[in-house]
Formats: sequence, C-alpha cells, structure tokens
Amino acid sequence: MKHDFIALPVTDELPISIRAYARPAWESVPDQAAGSKSPGKRQMPASDWTLIFDTETTSDAGQALRFGTYQWRNAGELDEAGIFYDPEGASDDELTLLRDIAERDGLVLRTRQEFVDEMLFARAWRFRATIIGFNLPFDISRLAVRHGSARVSKDDETAAMRGGFTFTLSEQKIYPNIRIKHMSSRAALISFAAPMGQRNSRGQRKRQIKTRIRRGHFIDVKTLAAALFARTFSLSSLSEFLAVPHPKLAFDDFDGPISEEMVR
Repeated sequence: MKHDFIALPVTDELPISIRAYARPAWESVPDQAAGSKSPGKRQMPASDWTLIFDTETTSDAGQALRFGTYQWRNAGELDEAGIFYDPEGASDDELTLLRDIAERDGLVLRTRQEFVDEMLFARAWRFRATIIGFNLPFDISRLAVRHGSARVSKDDETAAMRGGFTFTLSEQKIYPNIRIKHMSSRAALISFAAPMGQRNSRGQRKRQIKTRIRRGHFIDVKTLAAALFARTFSLSSLSEFLAVPHPKLAFDDFDGPISEEMVR
C-alpha cells in the first residue's frame, strides 16, 4: 500500500503557550457612577457574610436607642445572634432582664459600642458583608455618636453624596464613618466613607498601587419592598404581606421599661 506524506514547510516559527493572569470580572466591568460622565470601576463584590439588625428607640422626639437585635450569617446559615443595648439608658433591672433572656436563648449580649466595633466594623466592614435592615438609614443613625454634613470632593463618587449626612459610629479612628443621602421617602444612598490615615503601604505607594475604599454593601428592605411591590410597608405590614413564618409582633408600648414582651 502506498502512502502519500505531506512535508511540512520549514520555518523558524514555533507554537507557544502563554500563562495569563485573568483579572476578576468586577475589576474590568465599567460602572457608571451617579451623575458621572465617565465610567468608573466596580468595587469588590459582597462576600457570603450578612449582618442583619434592627433597633428599638424611645418614642419621644429624640428617639434614642434603647436596645437592638442582630443576626450574623454566612451563606444564609446563622453564625451568631444577639442583643445590644445602650448602657447609659438601661436601668439595672432592664440590664438584668436582657442578661437573663440572652443566657436563656443562647444570644450574645453586647453594648451599643461593642456591637458597632466588633460586629459592624471588625466583621461586616472587614469581611465585605452585606448589611441589611428595614429603614436602614434610621437604624444606622441610632447607633451614631456624632453626625455632620457629608464631605464631598470633585470626584464623581463622593459628589453623589452632596447634601447628605455623615455619621460617626465608633470612637476608634481606624474605622470609617457612614454617609447617607436621602433620595426620596423610600430610597437613600448609603456608603462607608474613607477611613482616616494612609490606606496604602510604602511598597504599594512605590508601585503606585492604590487600595480601593471599601464603600460597603447595604440593603434597605423597606426600599427593596417598595421597588418590588410599588407600595409602602411598615416592617409589620410587610411581614404580614409576605406571610413570613415569624412576623414582627404587634407591640406599641415602648415608653415603659424594657420587658420580655418588648424584646420578643
């Protein structure tokens, strides 16, 4: 049997393989900032961690924090649940009650400052968690120790916060403020401000590498529900509308001492 062989052309060119570094999708997808004429860069996406919290306040004009509850979850699985309270506003009897409830139900009891420093910043901010609440701007403001006008610069990202507020939640200078600007009665812009101090190491500055500011990931369930169902809800009416297994219980007597019924 006769075989025909095809002679390959003689060449100095050889096939090569290239090892490439693929940039994450969030770095290469342009993001149009509010009011911007030029695209920016998306920040890193949220992790699987979520911090969900709610506050209860006095019913007077000051609406000072009395206590709050929270859940810390990883990919939906509960990792920690607890109660936090204002130590300046809680009486000895109220504190004893909160301790008894926390011990009985396996909850962690924290002061307001402990919740802010250890949960909101040391965990949620550092781990890029999604921070979730109903009427979140109000709850964030109840945790604040100081507030002022949002500082803005010429860049598009901070210019969007012009006319908003800056809330200082922690006395620790390493943690950033939170900026909030109300867009309407249903929606608001929420983000972490840049922390104080130098964000980039000496080596990063020499290589002209800039560390992104962690602006955070916030979900206001009140805004989300209004967008989905084209109507305004309270937390109680929304839980009833969605027929959730554990709806918010009807309770209006927030002027009296903290009671087990109030916490439940």
